[in-house]
Amino acid sequence: MYNEQDEIVGKPKNPVGKAIKTFFKALVALFLIVTWGALFLRLCSMGDPDEATDYLWSDAAYSMAQSGTLPKVTTQEYVQTLDEDGRFRVSATRKTEELGQFQLTVRYNNSTVTRMAEDMALSFIPTGEVYVYTLEASDGTVYTDYSFIDNTKTVYQYRTLLFEDVSYTDAEGNPIETFTLNIYYIDDMIPELPYVDFIVYDTRFPTTDLKLDMPEAATALRDRPDYIVKSSEG
Repeated sequence: MYNEQDEIVGKPKNPVGKAIKTFFKALVALFLIVTWGALFLRLCSMGDPDEATDYLWSDAAYSMAQSGTLPKVTTQEYVQTLDEDGRFRVSATRKTEELGQFQLTVRYNNSTVTRMAEDMALSFIPTGEVYVYTLEASDGTVYTDYSFIDNTKTVYQYRTLLFEDVSYTDAEGNPIETFTLNIYYIDDMIPELPYVDFIVYDTRFPTTDLKLDMPEAATALRDRPDYIVKSSEG
């Protein structure tokens, strides 16, 4: 006796079609996993490491704290966080006026070094301490000596710089209005021709006090690398 239901139940399924459906489901799942994984890693890499933005306790600042008085430190929503081409970013500006100190954190991508090598037609990609820095006050005073710490996170390099013996007034006692960070390739240090320069502190903008905790020890700082100053005339 003919039974239509038996014919439908007994009809074999298409294995090729099933395999195609399974393949596309797996492909979509893989795409979602890769996409969300990339977004998660991107979010994790966006923040700066704490060590790169912490206050640097110089010997003078540490001694002051040990005597029972924490230094007064102010920070500012700096005028420019990025240079015009987006190669360098500055954060964590710290002004300790009573100790004549100014510190900040510079961040740059590893690709920035490659890009610079291309700009300068270098035959190699520099490594190590590629850049040196100066801090220029609005009265023309240039501070070339600094100490620093270095940190790395994913594709980013961090240099937290501490300039000392910084004067916050000019020769006539007027307040310094701005500080400019000059960045140089270490093997092409021509003072009047920085690779990048931009204002990192401006007294026209408000500042906020930074709350400090009593330090356990002074920060272990590295000395500024040596370099040869060149003339723009060659």
